[in-house]
Amino acid sequence: MVKHTEDKTAQTIAISNNLEPKAGGIEEESLLCERWPVSNLVAILNNPADMITHYEDDFLSFHEESGKLIEALLGNVQLGMLNVRFGVGGVTTDMAQPFELSAAFLEFLWKTERPICHWIRHQASEIDIVASQGRAYAIADAACEVQNITGMSRKEAISNQCYSSYLRQIYLRAFNLYGVFPLKKEELGLKGIDPIAHVSKGRSFDPSACNGPQLEMYAREHFFNFSIDFEVFSILKNLPYRFSLPEQLQTRDWKKVIQIELTSSWMRGESGQWLEAALETLNRYDINQTKQHTG
Repeated sequence: MVKHTEDKTAQTIAISNNLEPKAGGIEEESLLCERWPVSNLVAILNNPADMITHYEDDFLSFHEESGKLIEALLGNVQLGMLNVRFGVGGVTTDMAQPFELSAAFLEFLWKTERPICHWIRHQASEIDIVASQGRAYAIADAACEVQNITGMSRKEAISNQCYSSYLRQIYLRAFNLYGVFPLKKEELGLKGIDPIAHVSKGRSFDPSACNGPQLEMYAREHFFNFSIDFEVFSILKNLPYRFSLPEQLQTRDWKKVIQIELTSSWMRGESGQWLEAALETLNRYDINQTKQHTG
C-alpha cells in the first residue's frame, strides 16, 4: 500500500507540473514523499492555506499522542544534558550544554542518552505512525509561512528555478518547529532534522569531510540501521557541539578532530576506546569507498 502511494505521488508530481521528475526540487519532493509519506503532498504544497483546516484534527491527535509517548519515555528522568524532541519526522535528541569527550563526561551522558536512543530505535514504527498524523498540517502551515516570506507559490518557485531551497525551508520548519519541545527558529539547520539533506545525500558524501549537521545525520542513519554501536553514534552525533553554532556549518576533517581528542584522552590516562572506535568507523568508510572505486 505504501509503495502504491509513493508511485502515485511521483506520477502526480510529474503530471501536475508538466515537468520531468528530475527537474530542480521535483526529485527531492518525490524522495521526501518516499521517506516520509504524505497523502496529497503536491496539493498541499500548491494550496497550503486551503489545507490547514482540513488537517487540523490530525495534528491535534499527533500532539496528544506524541505528548503521551514522550511522557512515557522520560518519566522521572532528569535530562539536564539533553534535549528530546518529538516532531513530525520522529523523535530526536541534541545537546543542551557543551559536549565534552572526557571519560567521566561520556559516562554521565550515556546513563541518560543510551536508554533514550535505544527506546527511539526500538519504537521506530510506533513513533512514525504517530508522527505521520501531524505531517500534512505541519507542511501546509510551514508552506504558508515560506510563501509569505518569499512572495512565491510552489509553481512560481519552480519557474524561478529556486524550488530546492524553497522546499528545504518548508521541510526544515515543518519537521522542527511543530510538536513536543520544538526548536527555536534560529536553530533551524543547526539542530534537529534536515529532510532535504537526508534524501539528497549523494554517493560522493564523505562523513569524514562534511559539516556538523551532515555528520549528525550520518551517525543517526547508521545507528538506526544497526551499523554502529551506540557509543560511536553518540560521539559522532554530538561531536559538532564541540564547536560554536556558525562553526558547525563548516566542512571539517572529523578524523583529524577525533585524533586530536584521542591524543588528549591518552594524556589524561584514559583508554580512548570509543574515540578509537569512532575513528575506525570513519576510516572504514574510506576503505569501503576505495574498494568500490577500484573493484
